[in-house]
Amino acid sequence: MPEGEQNTPQNAALQKEYRAIDADYRRDVAIVEARPLLWRVGLALWSLLDVVLIGFFVIVVVGYLISGAFEDARSMAGLANNVGTFHAITEAQQPSALQPGTSGVLGTGGKYDLFASLSNDNESWSVTFTYFFKYDGGETERQAGFLNPKETRALTTLAVASSGSPRNPRIVLEDIAWMRVDRHSVPNITAWLDNHNNFPVSSVVYSNNIGLNGAKIGQSDFILSNKTAYGYWEPKFLVFLERGKTPLAITEITVPRFISGESRQINVRWTDAIPASATVRIVPVINYADDSLYMKPAK
Repeated sequence: MPEGEQNTPQNAALQKEYRAIDADYRRDVAIVEARPLLWRVGLALWSLLDVVLIGFFVIVVVGYLISGAFEDARSMAGLANNVGTFHAITEAQQPSALQPGTSGVLGTGGKYDLFASLSNDNESWSVTFTYFFKYDGGETERQAGFLNPKETRALTTLAVASSGSPRNPRIVLEDIAWMRVDRHSVPNITAWLDNHNNFPVSSVVYSNNIGLNGAKIGQSDFILSNKTAYGYWEPKFLVFLERGKTPLAITEITVPRFISGESRQINVRWTDAIPASATVRIVPVINYADDSLYMKPAK
């Protein structure tokens, strides 16, 4: 305190105010002097942040492009594999071709019976078609034919008029149409076929000395039973007269209104190839997928 001045309350208040003003002045000066440095530091930090963001963006984009290229390649490879697999599955689900077997000619005296074995090896497909026989110098009329799944059966054209036995007979198929079996209604094909193919033959008697109009003919008598759960309006059956496994004659019979559980006495006459002894073999010719063949239960 200057000499001669007294430390009065007024002087103490002035000194305190002076010190506050001096502190504010010094702070403002420090702020003004530090502002350019702070600006440069902030600008540097902002620039660094921009560089970091741009670098991150570049890394993300490049990574996406690289990973996307690999992913696209994997997707294309997977698509190619799927297409190949789908094609293989589709091919596997298509029906295999019908397989022809042995063919032959039976009969004498200007009337001949032509036959040829045909197999449908497909379990899930039935088939319809038109067929006829070609032979040297001619051909037969066209007929409608069919095969059930897993069925092997002879196709026949009976009583073909010819001056001599037709040579080199061969079967020709046209208009082949496949029908897939509905696995919802027929889950077990084997059981389904077994339930339909149950026509046992019993009490078979063969005679070769039956007189007819002064001639001797052969005759097969047997009982044909319908052990299936179905009645049929006019089911057809092939009847083979055989010695061992060799067919000697063929004919076709129809059993009208053949109801479930019924047995019928059948008599078949043979005018050609009358052996001393022979057996008969019965083959149903029934398209089990055709609902119109069944006798509907009475309501």
